[in-house]
Amino acid sequence: MSDTNQTNDIWQQVLGAKQLREIYGYFPTLHDAVVKNIDIRFELKEVIFSVEYNDLVEKSAETIERKDSATTRFQICWREVQRAKLNLYAEDLYGVEFSQTGDFIETRFEDSAFGFDGFIVARNVEVVEIEQISETAEQTSDSSRSIQITIEN
Repeated sequence: MSDTNQTNDIWQQVLGAKQLREIYGYFPTLHDAVVKNIDIRFELKEVIFSVEYNDLVEKSAETIERKDSATTRFQICWREVQRAKLNLYAEDLYGVEFSQTGDFIETRFEDSAFGFDGFIVARNVEVVEIEQISETAEQTSDSSRSIQITIEN
């Protein structure tokens, strides 16, 4: 696994990730994120995860004081995918780590007996369609515990 500094360095390269950092005060680990949908687009060499994520929000990056948590929904898009292997046991992520492999970004999903693990190697990673969810909406959101997988040729 890569170290935290390298993961944060790569998060800075991920298009759209700046907005997540603005919401949480740091780049997210995606520990306990819930993957709602996986879209595999073979012709475009893309893999897209629709994710719901809740974590504590830093009050100040300097003092690292904590306040309330925030819940977001967003998509992570891997483009120009070279290789991927995903073992799906459930929809929960234990965590995500990035490393640089030549001109590509390798995303590793930490091994978990109750979620899923594996990796994706892609030229680009992008975070899109970020939506911050209010507490009211969070309580009424769909609580189904399954992943929808869409495969396009």
